[in-house]
Amino acid sequence: YNEIPLDVKTNLNLIPVDLCAKAIMLLASNFKSGVFHVVNPINKPIDDIVNEAKNFFKFKKPKYITLNKFNSSKYPPFGKQFLNTYVSYFNFRATFDSLYTQKILKNLGFVYPNISNKFLINVFKYCAQERFIRRGK
Repeated sequence: YNEIPLDVKTNLNLIPVDLCAKAIMLLASNFKSGVFHVVNPINKPIDDIVNEAKNFFKFKKPKYITLNKFNSSKYPPFGKQFLNTYVSYFNFRATFDSLYTQKILKNLGFVYPNISNKFLINVFKYCAQERFIRRGK
């Protein structure tokens, strides 16, 4: 893509699904009811993720456009479907108040992962290995 609808002030909340499941099991095993927000307390700026992906997959960084300038009809069917699926994640600025859940999970011995650039590279390696995303030359 030469351009994508992305707000650089967007942060993504990433937590590996196996750790999310572990947190849910810890909560379910210790509480009969309650409202819990199992989210990573540290968000990752989306531009950091795009830059790491650009370097790993060797693609040209797309131009970021505002959501109101996005016209999905100019993309081929797969590209249109992909962007329409993820465009809200690229432009979502909300954060979750999870202090209550964090405190409980910490007391239960749960540690949230650091979503470092090294972590992202490992995810990208897996995506390339499983051919979810092709690596450029």
